[in-house]
Amino acid sequence: MDLLKKISKVQIKLKQTEELTDDLLLSLKSKENKVQNHEQKILTLKDEIKKNIEKIDMIIKNYNANS
Repeated sequence: MDLLKKISKVQIKLKQTEELTDDLLLSLKSKENKVQNHEQKILTLKDEIKKNIEKIDMIIKNYNANS
């Protein structure tokens, strides 16, 4: 009987460990998605900044040409 109780406890612990592992994997996936979203936002902002710098350069060039 004692052996059956130990086996039952081990089964319970195994199930808890599996659930915790699943939770950790879901959490990791969620964080990976957040990082990817942030990286995409950064790339978009970099592109916008590049375009704005080009516009500023054109304005300065035109201003200097008209001076």
